[in-house]
Amino acid sequence: MSTITTINASDQVDSSRATINTNLDNLNRYDRSVASTATYTILATDDIVGVTYTATGAVTLTLPAISSAGKIMFVVKDEGANANTFNITINRAGSDTVDGGTSATISTDSGALTFYNDGTSAWFTY
Repeated sequence: MSTITTINASDQVDSSRATINTNLDNLNRYDRSVASTATYTILATDDIVGVTYTATGAVTLTLPAISSAGKIMFVVKDEGANANTFNITINRAGSDTVDGGTSATISTDSGALTFYNDGTSAWFTY
């Protein structure tokens, strides 16, 4: 035989529901920065870096140092749709690595790369 237990803790349920809704709302938000000049240093708080300068010239971005940024993940996107002509180069900071090297490049119009790190000294892309 099954037993049904009734919980009369509506205050706790309402409080928990409000917390869950707030957390779900935050999942749908992101910080987008625009790189509209030839150089830009990516911030640890950037979720998306939209590069519009490729309509004008090549762009060099610098990654944040992992030692100060901690474990983060973000996207770099060619919003200028001209990276085939004017590449976007993303350089490491200090002695960190990028897929084992010193930089990554977006050379496809409207291309994008997602960056994440190991929390120590290595950036990875996909």
